[in-house]
Amino acid sequence: MTIASRGAPLLVIDTKWKRLKGAIDDPKYGVGQADVYQMMAYAHVYQGERLLLLYPHHAGLGSEAAGLTCVHQINGTADSRIAVGTVSLSKPQAAIGQLRKRLSLGHLCLRPIESSPA
Repeated sequence: MTIASRGAPLLVIDTKWKRLKGAIDDPKYGVGQADVYQMMAYAHVYQGERLLLLYPHHAGLGSEAAGLTCVHQINGTADSRIAVGTVSLSKPQAAIGQLRKRLSLGHLCLRPIESSPA
């Protein structure tokens, strides 16, 4: 899904139905390399720089993980970033509001993700 303004993509969102891991178990939260490559392809196709992988929230992530979990800079690109977020399926409106607020305020914890050579 894309969010656009005047025909220009502001945000590309890909929803996933996978269970994320907690940061203690995996610093990448279990986000797969294939998901990252898919988002990089979306960035190229839609010419978007803000990307969001959106997963269902679960109790194993704790209450702090609801909303925007982290944003990763993609090395080798001018400004592309992939955010990882979660939405509570029991309270989707609250989670969507929280995501909107965090994205608009620019809450970031940047970590590089290497793009592989072609």
